[in-house]
Amino acid sequence: MKVIDGAIDRINRFQQSHRTTAVIVAVQKAYGDHRGGMLTAAITFYGFVAVFPLLLLFFTVVALVLSGHPALQERLINAALSEFPDLGSHLSNQIHALRSNSPAVFAITALTLFFGGLGIASALQQASSAAWGVDRRAEPDFWHRMLRNVQIISVVASTIVLSTALTGLLANRFTAGFAATTWFHGLELVAAMALNLGGYAVALRILSPTVTPWRTILPGAILGGCGWALLQAIGTSLVAHHLHRGGALYGVFAVVLALVFWINLGTRLFLYATELNVVLCRHTWPRSLRDESVER
Repeated sequence: MKVIDGAIDRINRFQQSHRTTAVIVAVQKAYGDHRGGMLTAAITFYGFVAVFPLLLLFFTVVALVLSGHPALQERLINAALSEFPDLGSHLSNQIHALRSNSPAVFAITALTLFFGGLGIASALQQASSAAWGVDRRAEPDFWHRMLRNVQIISVVASTIVLSTALTGLLANRFTAGFAATTWFHGLELVAAMALNLGGYAVALRILSPTVTPWRTILPGAILGGCGWALLQAIGTSLVAHHLHRGGALYGVFAVVLALVFWINLGTRLFLYATELNVVLCRHTWPRSLRDESVER
């Protein structure tokens, strides 16, 4: 027992004496302190509810606007599905039959998407308030919360649509030979990372207290933007492994579980980005591996 305690103490002293490890530990502990796991589960649920309506509406709008350009339609749809590595073909098989110009189907889909979006935005507001330590009495009233929800939904939707459109248009602009080169993939990565950085920065700024300067938001935006680009790059391997592992046990439900897993990863990344901003802004590091209190 003494040997284990001694090893933990040495690891603890090491992580506290180095800024990078101290910040990482502080962010992880803050995530736990603020019930990050529970909030991640709530956001993941609403995200799963919103995925299918979002794709259905996107497919419908693309089909209507680009009715005379089937090749560009296909590229945009493939770009949208690429947001879900190794799941695109499965999602396409489930959604293509729902493409319809029926006003009733469109209205129901829009309402379902709005419900899911409101759930995501509300849970993100709760997570941000907990991270920044906003007193419940200082939280905005119902109408201001609703306005902030709409702003968050708009930012997230705009970032997804712009990223998808950019990827699809770039793929349509260049020839297949050039598109397969490293230069093209590098251009795609840089463009996607820039859009992600902008989307993260705006979303984190909306969710943070009104007095928070933009420079305080930057570390979380960099973590979120670069982290999401990295997840997109390695996502195929991650999701393929998850599908392969779950397929033998759950069959068709493995696709659902893999989708939940992917949304959960994205949610955790956003909450970690929020906690990073708070930890750096308020210098709540180093933290001890043993003690829950902040050590200054």
